[in-house]
Amino acid sequence: MDAYGEDSADWVNHVPIAETEKVRVAGKAVTAVYLVPEGYERVDDENGYTVIVKKGTKVDAQRSCRALTTTSNSSEFGSSQQ
Repeated sequence: MDAYGEDSADWVNHVPIAETEKVRVAGKAVTAVYLVPEGYERVDDENGYTVIVKKGTKVDAQRSCRALTTTSNSSEFGSSQQ
């Protein structure tokens, strides 16, 4: 998570909020889980994509798409399906 730094050892004792959302993936109903660190929030960009940003950050579609492509392996965006 960008909020806690690159080294996962630094993530110890930080408790993110787990937010869930029911979504459809390939026609199947699943639950997406977003891990939101303290001081961050989950918002939708202008294209309707969910992004996790520092509170108060204005998100535009171009910026969020660039972030998604450059940090696709980053858990900053925290989505996983079960």
